[in-house]
Amino acid sequence: MSVGAAIVESVAVLYGCLLLTFASVYALTLKETWVGPSEAEKKNTAASSHKQWSLEYDADPLLAHDFLSLPDDLQLHYIKTRPELRKRPARHLVIFIHGFPDSCHLFRKVLESDLSADAQFVSLDLPGCGGSDSLPKYSSDLVLNAVVDAIVLLKRQYLTRDGMKCILVAHDWGGVVGYRIAADTRGLFDRMITMNGVYATSVEADIRLRFSQASDAWSQWSKKSPFGATSDKLGPVWSQLSKSHYTFLLQLTFQWPKAMPSVAAALLRYVHRNGSHKFASSIPEESLAACLTSSYGPSPAELASGSTKDGLTYGPTVHERAKTTPPGDWNQRFRLYREGLILEPWTLAEVHARHAVGTFKDESSDETSSTQPHRRLDVPASQRFKYPVTVLFGIDDEALDHRIVVDSLDDFFMRKEDGPNFGPSKIRKMAKCGHWSPMTEIGTATLIEELKPLIAA
Repeated sequence: MSVGAAIVESVAVLYGCLLLTFASVYALTLKETWVGPSEAEKKNTAASSHKQWSLEYDADPLLAHDFLSLPDDLQLHYIKTRPELRKRPARHLVIFIHGFPDSCHLFRKVLESDLSADAQFVSLDLPGCGGSDSLPKYSSDLVLNAVVDAIVLLKRQYLTRDGMKCILVAHDWGGVVGYRIAADTRGLFDRMITMNGVYATSVEADIRLRFSQASDAWSQWSKKSPFGATSDKLGPVWSQLSKSHYTFLLQLTFQWPKAMPSVAAALLRYVHRNGSHKFASSIPEESLAACLTSSYGPSPAELASGSTKDGLTYGPTVHERAKTTPPGDWNQRFRLYREGLILEPWTLAEVHARHAVGTFKDESSDETSSTQPHRRLDVPASQRFKYPVTVLFGIDDEALDHRIVVDSLDDFFMRKEDGPNFGPSKIRKMAKCGHWSPMTEIGTATLIEELKPLIAA
């Protein structure tokens, strides 16, 4: 490691430790840290956990649990709308993928909407989350391969008639996964909708462009003041750095959630009180309990509740996560941020071997498209999406600046020369909507508005 890299890493660790100190002080100010949950809170938590995670068939009247058996003995859990409740066959398959610190229950409002009458909805737990098995490492290869395998199996199971389409809906880290798959594969699904997600390649390109433009402004200092132009170009970069400061805490490699469980629990409550319910005038205790149990995953009571109608049950690593405090094993969950998923190269050899080679893109293709006047970036074809994408973004996002994350994304949209597509790509920014857009009325209504014509097609 070079001296410069060592200095940067040391500063990052020190800043992470400073954030941990602030978080510890915050936890000490909370009543829950000292007296624990009230009897009413325990009751709400138990009821919510039972509805969300019990494998008993009648625990939830609208949704059912199921599992996928993937290669390497990996089992992924998902919830689905009950086919027997539909009066007519499903027109299409919609697969939902959540982010951090959530689970498959993030999209319940849409799963329970009237749209379920015409489509098969499936909400997947990412590896290490909810009721899905943990991975030995959260690398690009292991996580992306698992999600690709899951999509292939779900299509095989639910696309039972000619003409049925597969639509992917992804939020936050689900968006990270979805964008990477959309850029590196072909033919896996028909359209993707992302909600407050990140395509790291676009973000990196946008930041490089802003620094280049700021440098050009400084080089013209003799002609006019560069300060305004520099501030205009780099302001969003500083804003994004400020919004992302919490990641330094999650990047700490020592197992502080295990050593300081009350701090981890306090931060999780803070996220759900001030993040997912940012625009709510008040938070009903039942809603807070539902958010927490969704993040925790199955409790010991639900793990002992039996199995699905097919005799399937939660795996051993899910049982281990349920024993931690707070439940969910947050040492393991934080690894998502530091083990390479967002930028590490993805080796497609395994998915090539398991699925039809023609399904996936030729990685040797790296031609650059002709520059068009309205485009900010000249994007190689290998980095562009191979599917039409609808980008939904709540502009009051607490963790992401829309100017950095969204404003260059259309340069990465698929083009006519990239092949046939299921409608045009587009971006919709949602006002008065934060990061947890799938949980808000505005975000849910917008998602349903976008899904409705796709399902009717």
